[in-house]
Amino acid sequence: MFTKNNIYSKIKFFLIYKFNIDKKKIKKKYNFNKNFGEDSIDILEFIILLEKEFNINIDYNNDNVKLNTIEDYINYIYKKI
Repeated sequence: MFTKNNIYSKIKFFLIYKFNIDKKKIKKKYNFNKNFGEDSIDILEFIILLEKEFNINIDYNNDNVKLNTIEDYINYIYKKI
């Protein structure tokens, strides 16, 4: 079972090592789209990594799913697992 801190650690790992984002910039409240400057292909790749890691389906195109900040991703994943 994953805790929210475990999920956060995995997300940080992906952002640091896959997307080369400075670990000092990674905060839960940071907007992934805005603060990290990732284009839609990087966001899609990030979502695919999370889906594989946590064995879930992230319905990113659903209007009810608002995934902007890292904290949004943590809470979404936590509810799905």
